[in-house]
This record gives sequence, structure tokens and C-alpha cells, in this order.
Amino acid sequence: MSVDSGYYGASPRVQLTSDPVWHSATDSIPGIAWAAAALDTAGRHTDSLDSHRRVGPAWWADSLSGSITISFVNGFSGAVFILAPFDGTAERLAGRAEEHWDLGPTITPRGAASAVRVACFE
Repeated sequence: MSVDSGYYGASPRVQLTSDPVWHSATDSIPGIAWAAAALDTAGRHTDSLDSHRRVGPAWWADSLSGSITISFVNGFSGAVFILAPFDGTAERLAGRAEEHWDLGPTITPRGAASAVRVACFE
């Protein structure tokens, strides 16, 4: 996913992982979200990927709508993308972008969003 700097807290690309995000430091059962790694435009990691963190880039699936949500919320505010398969495959996704805020209007719609699957390089 390529995102411009106008989206609060978002990175130009993101790598979705299967590392669970935990509810709290005392939980022994992973939550329903997985960690995401922020990447720069060249596909390099811009943050440390810590699967025990409770805030930061994460993603989760909604089986009822067939969509995924990619969240860059830092515990207070950040960009959120809700996407579903556009062409019947997981190669292209389309949906909407929002910004979530801790003060004021809690959600600001940002319009249409799309994502294209690309190879990640480690």
C-alpha cells in the first residue's frame, strides 16, 4: 500500500505479518489482530517489529464482510484503511481510508483507498 504523508501515522508501504498483537502485557492469549511492519517506499522496515506491543501498525480480518483493516493508530490517533478484494483475488484490494482521532470528531473519512500486493524484501 502506498500512502502519502497526509495520512496521520501511516507509512508508504506495510508488511502484514502473522505475529499476534497482545491485549496487554499480562495476557497469555493473543488478540484478534496481527502486527504490521511499517515500510518506506523502497520496502525497508522503518520500525522495530515487536509482536507483544499493544499499539502501532496492526491488521485484522472481518470474515462477515470479507475485508481487512490496516490500522496505523498509535493508541490515540492514526490512519485506518478498510479494504476488500477488488478483482476476486487478494492481489488488489479496494475500500476506504479514515483517520481516527482521540479528540474532536473521532473519525474523519478520507475517501477511496486501494492496495496492491507487492513482494517484500528482507
